[in-house]
Amino acid sequence: MLKYLKYVGISASIALMIALFSIGLRNAFFLSLQPPVNLDPPVNLDPPVNKAFSRKSDFVMLTNKTGASGGTGFALKGKSGKVYTVTNGHVCDGVKDDDNMLYGHDALDPTRVIRLRIIENAGFSDLCILDGMPKASGFEVSTQPPLAYSKAFVIGFPALEPLQPSEGYVLTPIHAEVPVNTAIEDCTEAKEKVVSQVVEFFGLSAKMEVCVLEIDALASTIRIFPGSSGSPVFNAAGEVIGVAFAAGTSNNAMLLRHSDVEKLMAVY
Repeated sequence: MLKYLKYVGISASIALMIALFSIGLRNAFFLSLQPPVNLDPPVNLDPPVNKAFSRKSDFVMLTNKTGASGGTGFALKGKSGKVYTVTNGHVCDGVKDDDNMLYGHDALDPTRVIRLRIIENAGFSDLCILDGMPKASGFEVSTQPPLAYSKAFVIGFPALEPLQPSEGYVLTPIHAEVPVNTAIEDCTEAKEKVVSQVVEFFGLSAKMEVCVLEIDALASTIRIFPGSSGSPVFNAAGEVIGVAFAAGTSNNAMLLRHSDVEKLMAVY
């Protein structure tokens, strides 16, 4: 009997571990369980970036209904001149409700909430486009990609706290694999593949298969934290040159490429 109970206990623990991992996998880059380390925001932002930071109506904190998890969204002009809201695909997947909508909290007054409808979750990159915000004027996508080792700035809601900037430098291209909220049998898109990963929770480990999206991205020295997913990346001229989507070593941001943002907005 004791042996049976022990077996049941271990099985239940592994099941719980896998369930927690499945949740954590989707939320890894935008769900915070504790306040972030202070980002030490720049004291003197370049004037164009400071102007972007002051445009609070062009930023939105995107969450689920309870506000417990989410990421950053920002207003961006499409090729047509119409303004949309852009964030990461994994943010849309992780916090959308049954109506395919997210809850948007005003950057100045988080108690003011609007619902934003998902228009498209791009299959070629970790990008998602939603309805525009009522008062947003929209940032411009830069006409040029960032140069390696050029200064850049991320503005977002780390740990779903007030809007905050962080600065650093764009580094070199990298290849990233981002877990996506897709069933193994449906993991068939052009840049999706199934990989095996060993997961550890509470001292237990298990190997499981997950669907990942292969992304060509850029490394950087810009520090971000959970909640920063979907934040715009600005050059010194205050133009959008990418989108933050994950943190690597020392919380340094991995950035979606300028070309992916251009491709997304070209049809809008």
